[in-house]
Amino acid sequence: MVTKLPKYKLYHVFKSELIKRIVPDEHIEECLTRHRTGDYAILSEEDWQCNEDAIKDKKGYILSCYEYITPEGEYDELYNETDLDSKYTSVTQVDE
Repeated sequence: MVTKLPKYKLYHVFKSELIKRIVPDEHIEECLTRHRTGDYAILSEEDWQCNEDAIKDKKGYILSCYEYITPEGEYDELYNETDLDSKYTSVTQVDE
């Protein structure tokens, strides 16, 4: 098994109330690990490059998007967004 190293540090992580209520903590942590190691999941190639540029420049935003299954059995998307300037990461749904 290959362990990827983090590309940047997560400081303050904010999880929306909805995400905390419906997404298991283990899945949130897995998504944050993937986010931090450069696996941005279901984003366009252009968005991936914007993330890599932000990491290289040590400023701006890093966005990632992961699927999860709601309690009703539906697929939905969880978004991680890290602001490298303020050192905050938010975990939300797209419409929050």
